[in-house]
Amino acid sequence: MADNRIMLLYNALSDGGALAAGYGSWTAGLPLANLQNNQLFKRARSTNLTLTSTRFRIGFSAPIAQRVFLLGPHNGSGGMQYRIRGYSNSGYSTLVFDTGWIGRSVSSLTLPWETFNWWLGGAGTENDDPEIRPWIIHVFDDQVTAQYWQVEIDDTGNAAGYFEAGRLFMADWWEPSINYQYGNNGLTFEPNVIRETSASGVEYSDRRGPAARVFSFTLDHLPESEIYSSGYRMMRLAGDDREVFVIPDPADAFIQRRAFLGRLRSIGALSQNTYQRGGTSFELKELI
Repeated sequence: MADNRIMLLYNALSDGGALAAGYGSWTAGLPLANLQNNQLFKRARSTNLTLTSTRFRIGFSAPIAQRVFLLGPHNGSGGMQYRIRGYSNSGYSTLVFDTGWIGRSVSSLTLPWETFNWWLGGAGTENDDPEIRPWIIHVFDDQVTAQYWQVEIDDTGNAAGYFEAGRLFMADWWEPSINYQYGNNGLTFEPNVIRETSASGVEYSDRRGPAARVFSFTLDHLPESEIYSSGYRMMRLAGDDREVFVIPDPADAFIQRRAFLGRLRSIGALSQNTYQRGGTSFELKELI
């Protein structure tokens, strides 16, 4: 845990980016612009699975620095691959970086997105939780900076006949210099269940949807210069009403189970515990 510190991503810069028209082919009813909507059920869906359809470009008014690229939840098949490239010019001819084609090992079902069963599916060691859909979580080895970004999906074997995703999240981030505390953290679930008890004492329950993940953790002994700059900024911009994507361990084989998009349900006070050092605590609840 010490070598792979928690990452907190907030302030969706991608919502202010300009999606390029005519690059890729996306359905009129489920357009690419839905990736910039924070309601995950408003997804973007490709018209088909040809490589010229499952792709998009996004440009910004100035170069942006990124440590993580996030796209999901998606319906990608086990054979899906993705590629991310950054450019310095609007003509997409001056390459800044190229991830190359990167695969994923998880299969997923192609059920209707808007139903509870849309979330059922997944197999393999990366994402065998039956109630969650995966994200593309690409953690760059080092910070990359580009003004124009190109994303390509290769999923021609997808049985659904299309690729779809709910959110593009290119954001600011905070990677605390000291990781969260052992023993004072936890991942749990908040059930989405209606329960009733009959007059005779029989209990009935109805699961309305997947249980939201909840992750709590404490940061301690951070330099004051960090908690009152990076920490303070995240608290201010994210508040308890805006999105935060948490990655407890970027190198964990269980990253799909542990990382999620949520909101800060609890924000601890910025404390001072030793000379020029302090801490805080957070609890995040998953957005579904």
